[in-house]
Amino acid sequence: INSGIKTGFNEAFIIDEEKKDELIKQDPKSAEIIKPLVRGRDIKKYSFDFTDKWLINSHNNPPVNIKNYPFIKEHLDQYYDKLEKRGDKGLTPYNLRNCTYLEEFKKEKIFWAGMSSENNFLFTSNELFINDKGFMLTGKSLKYILALLNSKTCFYYYKIDGIRLATG
Repeated sequence: INSGIKTGFNEAFIIDEEKKDELIKQDPKSAEIIKPLVRGRDIKKYSFDFTDKWLINSHNNPPVNIKNYPFIKEHLDQYYDKLEKRGDKGLTPYNLRNCTYLEEFKKEKIFWAGMSSENNFLFTSNELFINDKGFMLTGKSLKYILALLNSKTCFYYYKIDGIRLATG
């Protein structure tokens, strides 16, 4: 179980479809580090609403050299002062912090939102990222686990545990 991607400054690293298309049009190489992103609130039971959010995945392990992506660098430069001050950064202000499980986003996985009042779990085998408001499970028998997690029985236990937690 791992948490979603923490950027330290979402306004710079999470872009919409229009900005993604603009960056890729300016330099097709930009597509190498722009990845689809799901937010925790977008996850539904067995599915998600894709809201055209994209992650500039300038990760730090090994560090992405932002000079190889000049138009992405130009986009990030407008936020440089804030990028430089953030605690969650990599070797340079342009890099995201280390993520030891980055390769897990390419595998089959289950996503779910933290702090959800429902049991909304999603299975995907696509290379898809989730923000820091969600979690990811990788491993074996994921479709079986997904069916259990999304079941009414599990939801009943979520509610019981929630009542126990609220009442002490």
